[in-house]
Amino acid sequence: MSVNSDLRYNLENGIDKKAITVSKGLTSEVVYGSASYHNLEISPDGLPVNGSNIHVLLSVKTLEETFTIYKKDDLISLKGFTVKFNDDSGRELTTKVKSTMPDYGRGLVILICEFKRV
Repeated sequence: MSVNSDLRYNLENGIDKKAITVSKGLTSEVVYGSASYHNLEISPDGLPVNGSNIHVLLSVKTLEETFTIYKKDDLISLKGFTVKFNDDSGRELTTKVKSTMPDYGRGLVILICEFKRV
């Protein structure tokens, strides 16, 4: 197995990952993934600057079992979905997805979330 296969297997089977609640409208599902909340951003010049970011990494397979995630031209989009997870200190964070970065070859999707809490 490659590192990418291991990562996808771990996400799909909840190994060493966080429980993340994904919601759209009245539909809600707990899936396992990786979530980070950090205060580093990269400027357009490629330099590190202060800036808060929330990123969530999930398996496409676990999402498509519950949600309609494919939009026009079979592209994945979860913009407007809500995600909820606990950070490492136990604090619950609830935020909305503002953009989606799918990796179709690996079956993974990165959710770029709004910094402000819902």
